Amino acid sequence: VEELKNIDKEILQMIDDFNVIEKDGTVLIPDCALNGMDMPFYVNHSTSPNLKKIDASGNYSIIESSIKKFGFEPEHNLHYFMNNEEPKTKNAIIDFGDSAIMLTNFGKDCARLFPSGILGPRKVHARMMLDFFNYSFKNKKTSEILAEISEDDYEEFKKIIPKNICLADAPYIYYWPIVNLKEFDMELKGSRFYELRKIKNSFMKKNRIEFHDAKYIEKGILKEVLHQWEKSRKGKDDAISHEYNRWLETNFLGADYAKCAYVNGFPSAILCGWNIPNSSSFYLAVVLHNYMASNIGEILYLECFKELKSMGFGYCNLGGSDENLLKFKKKFLPEMLYKTVEFSVKRA
Repeated sequence: VEELKNIDKEILQMIDDFNVIEKDGTVLIPDCALNGMDMPFYVNHSTSPNLKKIDASGNYSIIESSIKKFGFEPEHNLHYFMNNEEPKTKNAIIDFGDSAIMLTNFGKDCARLFPSGILGPRKVHARMMLDFFNYSFKNKKTSEILAEISEDDYEEFKKIIPKNICLADAPYIYYWPIVNLKEFDMELKGSRFYELRKIKNSFMKKNRIEFHDAKYIEKGILKEVLHQWEKSRKGKDDAISHEYNRWLETNFLGADYAKCAYVNGFPSAILCGWNIPNSSSFYLAVVLHNYMASNIGEILYLECFKELKSMGFGYCNLGGSDENLLKFKKKFLPEMLYKTVEFSVKRA
């Protein structure tokens, strides 16, 4: 405030009204200053925000309406959200009005912002998140809140994080590679595709692969593929297994693409995904297999790319990855890469 002592009292009062001068004399003023701030900037920004929490079950139309208006991320899919509701937790909508919502999940003593679960004007994402944190800590006696958001939203949030909230641990980074299907040579010609071409030629000499619509395959067959994947994979994640099982139980409701790959006549893999809202891009959300054939992973992606391109998709998002998984996905020469940040907050 000392830096503002020479401005008019009326303007100083406006700064206090809109930005709040803290007890220690500090005040946070955005780069756009007062003239660049409109009503969306203040959406529900208070220690007792005028938002409301709604049970997600039975209120699907609210979610679908918001996704239609604001959706642009791979995770913006109603059924993906519902399939990720873990046991002993409850999915909920935080409603800000005018179709702006947050997709959340509440447990006994913790809350979670669903990955990229902020649906609203992008310039107020950080403010919406802060309101959600204040609401959860004040109204629900929550001890910790988990979140995964875009790198840009995370940087904006760090600028406005208040003193009563602190980051619990070091953030974890996920990498999201995107393949340009329009430019990807499905024949794998040229030196840049040498490694993939060698892998494919070797695989096809020994194996035969066919894709079938998973929605018309017996659930028991699909569950056996899932069971084989669970037994064979190195990492263990009960939450992912729960989500994958929900896709099978709901017969892939909400997916635009669901295939079961047969290798040498045996069901060996499941793939599933959907059109990313308000785009011509596809999100390949599920790729699991039984590890029975060498390099089956690379072949699944290559065969899937062919089908997606024929369906008219221009890009394929390969999903969030740690550094080890990213090394594998880089084999497909992604054109773009972005990051999301997973972190948790607690009361200071």
